[in-house]
Amino acid sequence: MASGRRPYVVGPGGSSPVGCLGYAACAAEIRAQEQNLALSFGRIIVPNGSSGTHAGLAAGLTALDDAALRVLSFTVLAPWERSIESTQRLAAETFALLGPDQAGDEIDIVVSGSALGEGYGVPTAAMFEAVRLVARTEGLLLDPVYGGEAFAGLLAAIRSEKLGDAPVLF
Repeated sequence: MASGRRPYVVGPGGSSPVGCLGYAACAAEIRAQEQNLALSFGRIIVPNGSSGTHAGLAAGLTALDDAALRVLSFTVLAPWERSIESTQRLAAETFALLGPDQAGDEIDIVVSGSALGEGYGVPTAAMFEAVRLVARTEGLLLDPVYGGEAFAGLLAAIRSEKLGDAPVLF
């Protein structure tokens, strides 16, 4: 501080409005890739731990006049109600950083609590199935806590036909 510098404290999981700006930039990258590929993802699926990924993507899409509702996250850390609240707050704070005229409207957030199971880091049968399926069919290893639980939620949503026919980005 004596040299005129101010430290910046990064919150849990890097989930601060400044940290979420990276995911807002990611929203712009997704849009550019959609245009290059001549497609539009019906849903963008992410795990929701400390809310930063979902909040940043939602703020970025909103800033691009796109639907933040395209982002669906599966909470893997907090109870559903707390995940909705923290994601909503963080998205609004991130959106406000994107420009002085960006603050105000509430950003639509969709979080599912269906994949959480008994709590953070507690394995579920659906998670084991999802991790095995992706490893066997795609050669990808999902971490069991974030990617595995969220992919289990995605599989359940696909099986229940809740996502429609549009392409999905995980």
